[in-house]
Amino acid sequence: MSTTPTFNFYRVLPRDAAYLDRRSGNKGEIFYDFDNQTLRIFDGTRQGGFSFITENNIRQELVVADIAKVIFDFTVVAPQIGNSGNKYQVDGEYWPELTMVVGYTYVFDQSDLTNVFFPNPNNSTVNPHPVNFSADNANGALGGGTAYVDNVVYRLNGKSVSRSRYNGVEFNTSTSRQVWITVTNDTPSTLYYHCYYHVNMGSSISISNPGTGSSGIGDLQAGTGISIAISDGTATISNSGVIDIEAGSGISLVVNQGVYTINSTASAGDLEFSGNTITSSDSSAITFIPAVNFESDVVIGNELVFPDGSRQITATLQGPEGPEGPPGAGGAGTGDVSSVLGGYVNNAIVRYSGTSGNNIKNSTASINDAGVITASGFSGSGTTLTNLDADNLSSGTLPNARFPATLPALSGANLTSLNATNLGSGTVPVLRLGTAGTRDATTFLRGDNTWAVVAGGGGASDSFSTIAVAGQSSVVADSSTDTLTLVAGTGITITTNAGTDTITITNSGNASDSFTTIAVAGQSNVVADSATDTLTLAAGTGISITTNDSTDTVTITSTVSAGVTAFTGLSDSAGTTVDTIYMPAITMLSVTNQGASAYRFDQYGTTDNPTVYALNGATIAFKLSVSGHPFLIQTGAGANYSTGLIHVSTTGVVSTGSSAQGQTSGTLYWKIPDSISGGYRYQCSAHVGMVGSISIKNFASI
Repeated sequence: MSTTPTFNFYRVLPRDAAYLDRRSGNKGEIFYDFDNQTLRIFDGTRQGGFSFITENNIRQELVVADIAKVIFDFTVVAPQIGNSGNKYQVDGEYWPELTMVVGYTYVFDQSDLTNVFFPNPNNSTVNPHPVNFSADNANGALGGGTAYVDNVVYRLNGKSVSRSRYNGVEFNTSTSRQVWITVTNDTPSTLYYHCYYHVNMGSSISISNPGTGSSGIGDLQAGTGISIAISDGTATISNSGVIDIEAGSGISLVVNQGVYTINSTASAGDLEFSGNTITSSDSSAITFIPAVNFESDVVIGNELVFPDGSRQITATLQGPEGPEGPPGAGGAGTGDVSSVLGGYVNNAIVRYSGTSGNNIKNSTASINDAGVITASGFSGSGTTLTNLDADNLSSGTLPNARFPATLPALSGANLTSLNATNLGSGTVPVLRLGTAGTRDATTFLRGDNTWAVVAGGGGASDSFSTIAVAGQSSVVADSSTDTLTLVAGTGITITTNAGTDTITITNSGNASDSFTTIAVAGQSNVVADSATDTLTLAAGTGISITTNDSTDTVTITSTVSAGVTAFTGLSDSAGTTVDTIYMPAITMLSVTNQGASAYRFDQYGTTDNPTVYALNGATIAFKLSVSGHPFLIQTGAGANYSTGLIHVSTTGVVSTGSSAQGQTSGTLYWKIPDSISGGYRYQCSAHVGMVGSISIKNFASI
């Protein structure tokens, strides 16, 4: 007889919804779907399995059955009444603060297309606004807070999805978009609804307990024998009971055909308002809560109150005079300091002890009507005084810097245009003597301060002392008439020109050998045997030599045919273009288009706009053949993504980053960063309907 085996425990493995959606599973397998917080059982045939009924499923069925459910219709509108930025509009109310009650489930319905496109026209460029919740920041994670997800369900096209999927690209392509939140006793007293991508679009949510059914200023309660019926806000009291309404103090009751009118009989007081004037019979101070600002001064009774709070009896006002000065010793507090006598001459500063004042400082300065200050002394450096003349100073010393810049100094360094005849003594530097500075017509002053005879007046001086020749004996001038003779050696011609005082030395011999030795690496040296020896250049295989006697040039040219200069010049490329072999990729998808409605990928068959799966840290390639349909890689929110993108044209032109976007041919490589995962997408920049998901999987979690 067989028995059913028993176990101490069972293990149910958690998996994300995307993984479970792809599986058919084995019969009897159970997994925990942590995205939708439910269990799935597989029968071996149905893809995705079957979901068990859980607390969330039951709650969803109650909402579907309209039990304890409130629906908020969400749209997105432009800013109003001085606000900035787009705002949510809920049930036609602009940017409201919402109230939710414990025990109810609230459906935030975002099926209106403005939630996907605004401020762009519907069905144009996407700009999604998915609703999310936070308990600690009005903008959630965008403002530095956290997401609130307790008892929150995200649904697209009537199916529960994860929060990340609701905020991803599927939000844009779904026709039904809803967020459900069930309010419980554990829900925080204040929540915030906000946009996942944009700040300051939402507002606050107040959480309250269910009411008692009463509201308004007061409640009417029916006692024994009394019934109360309320219709359109009017209470009707019937049966034999009697209700007495008694006017209290300051209240009058007027009855007309059963209608009671309640009036206040209290006096309005003795204040009279006329424009900006308030008149009070007792001149008492009047306080406004909240404060009231008047455009001008206010008269209260017989007093004038100034904006600074000071008061003035109106009877004492005469012309334009100002208010009284500070109070005297009797009204001053301890430590108060005040000036007295009200003028500027002999003004004193008094410090009060609370009962009497002590004069602590008398001013010795006075100011006349013209603004001239008179005082017995001043303190300070006077650095800010200007336009003072020396005539105003009766004593003191002027600093040197006050003298004009051109005033001669004591050394005479600034003196100019002095002649030697003005000097009675001293020494004149050699550089100060002119070229014609002579004592008389027959002598001149040497640089060593000795006098010499001028040529022609007493015989010329020696024109040289010694001529040194390297490697030879020096030639020494023996007298002022001694002669230096230049002798032409072998191969040298000497020519003189007395008119120009020039000597020309010319080489008149044969030219020397034009080379001695030419060394060739790996070969014997070529040696010149004489000045007339000839060097011959011979052209080898694949070489041509051309000479030009007029320009003295030798041109050596290769005659071998050059190889191909481009990849397309290869005869064995089998039709391969350089873009397809630019870098290794984990896979290469050939991309085509189905008219202007969809992209297709060769490895995904004839499926329009299929979801493409890839791994982070790997490289994926798209071989593009989509003329008229520029291909973009974007984030799940629809923003262009450029990290790791490299495009190679069929001719080998390489573009990177944002420049690699929007191509229709060639190959687009995406080196997917290891740091990203989740929902991305491909999009045609010319046709909004040509869009599909790219699901990036974390390699480490596979």
